Amino acid sequence: MDVRRFLSSLCVLLLLVCFGAALGAAPQDPIWGVTLPLATEDVLNHVALGPDGTIYAGSLDGFLYAINPDKTLKWAYDTGSSITTDPAIRHAAPGEDPQHNGTVYIGLGDGRVLAINPAGGLDWTVYMGCVVCGAPAIAKDGTIYVGARSSQLVAINPDGSTKWVFPTIETAAVQDPVVGPDGTIYFGTSWENRFYAVNPDGSQEWVVNLEFPVTTSPAIARDGMIYVGAQWKLYAIYPWGGVEWMQSLWGQIYASPAIGADGTIYACADTLVAHNTDGSEKWHFHFAGMMPGVHSSSPAVDANGVIYFGSLDNHLYAVHPDGSFYWRFNGYSQIHSSPLIDDDGVLCMCSSHSVYGFDTGASGPANSTWPMYRQDPARNGRLDTFLILTLDVKKLLRRVIAAELNTGIEKSLVPKLESALQALDMSRLTPAKNNVKAFINHVSAQRAKKIPVEAADVLIRDARAILMYDGHD
Repeated sequence: MDVRRFLSSLCVLLLLVCFGAALGAAPQDPIWGVTLPLATEDVLNHVALGPDGTIYAGSLDGFLYAINPDKTLKWAYDTGSSITTDPAIRHAAPGEDPQHNGTVYIGLGDGRVLAINPAGGLDWTVYMGCVVCGAPAIAKDGTIYVGARSSQLVAINPDGSTKWVFPTIETAAVQDPVVGPDGTIYFGTSWENRFYAVNPDGSQEWVVNLEFPVTTSPAIARDGMIYVGAQWKLYAIYPWGGVEWMQSLWGQIYASPAIGADGTIYACADTLVAHNTDGSEKWHFHFAGMMPGVHSSSPAVDANGVIYFGSLDNHLYAVHPDGSFYWRFNGYSQIHSSPLIDDDGVLCMCSSHSVYGFDTGASGPANSTWPMYRQDPARNGRLDTFLILTLDVKKLLRRVIAAELNTGIEKSLVPKLESALQALDMSRLTPAKNNVKAFINHVSAQRAKKIPVEAADVLIRDARAILMYDGHD
């Protein structure tokens, strides 16, 4: 062999090795993988996890796949149309009606919403009259909320009957709704640039006009703040309406935000961006060679604070809490699937025709109100209670009392809040909440009158967070 050619090849090899090391291009292998035998199209929808450990994945070829916990194919249901929403699975909590536990709800391109039971049979069909574009959200009472391009949010009873229909402006497409702890349904619309709060009875609570069309599903933080993407910006919206802040992103956002245990908001646009709760950028992550463009894979955060998301460059990325690269996996196809993390710390996602599982090494998802797309592995799109500990509630009450004293008005309300604090000390939750409700009603009535708008909004936000406390640490 020619010595110069050998030395040249060796230099190239060393450069490649050094370049790869500099990038930190550590590969990661899945602990299991399942190829879907009937899939003729990429599995573009996100996976969901049933209460019995069954994994569900939808495909553009119209098949909904169910995978057993032992990773064998349980069944494949042919819907007869492209699946345009992610599966949402009824996961009844202890004490709730178990009748429809494990039922899978999906929306289709031909305008149908299907309820498919865990055995793979069809329970019912609802016709929306237009492409179903909003992933279903499932309330505590089993009501299913679905949005469509027909400018409507539809509430469906567990038996498939229509509960009510909430109309928006005629040209609006309703994006993925979510349900708050008090049953309020939050969703945005494209084209008309609005974000709505609707009561469980179908009446409008409030509506906020935004600068851009809403393009993501919302995420709800522990203090009730709602984070949602609207084309070029990330918005923070108060639970009573009104925008706290908006921040421009690195490109357009179509991936829903996730929230870490410390309240950091993670959003994917052209790259992954971490935001502080005041809206300022904490860091952004862009791996060398990542394909520019809109990412539709929403991030997921594990109990160790590691963030995971899929990319247009065919890779699943893991990023340390400080924004540094951890590892990546080559899925050999653009990854639009949003990863989920189960209670055992196993991450699950789709790529091309396959579903994969990865050991995160964590004990489960982040101890956060919204650690992944649609809140939980079942993709219910529902927050049952704010993660507020007793100590936090007392801290909030003291802060509200201090803020009220600083306004120099209505000192008579301070004893009510102090009584609420004493009631919490004695584990008397109902009297505490009643006093807080009286305080909220007063501040709401005096907002922009005797109490400045900004001060009133802060007081109401904190007080509502107290009101959502369920008494469990």
